[in-house]
Amino acid sequence: HLHFGIYLKNGAATDPLAYIQKIVPPASPVARPLNEWYQTTADTKLYPSPARKHPYVMPEAVKIKTESYTKDFYRVLLQNGAKAFVAAADIGR
Repeated sequence: HLHFGIYLKNGAATDPLAYIQKIVPPASPVARPLNEWYQTTADTKLYPSPARKHPYVMPEAVKIKTESYTKDFYRVLLQNGAKAFVAAADIGR
């Protein structure tokens, strides 16, 4: 089998994981509590994924429940059971 290690100038071994695996910073803090219901407005855009692509707008305001948060989007549950993503800036405006 293969051994892989990185050694410092003083001969001490160091964990190689930091050299080969990208370190991902923690997500920014959640601005709105999860598992809460919020009312959308007529211009609230819903997205099928956490990207600003292919937005759709409900014909009328609906309640949405925040389920999770990733970067700039909340994954939400609509009253009818459908799931979508909403930009964090659009929650509770």
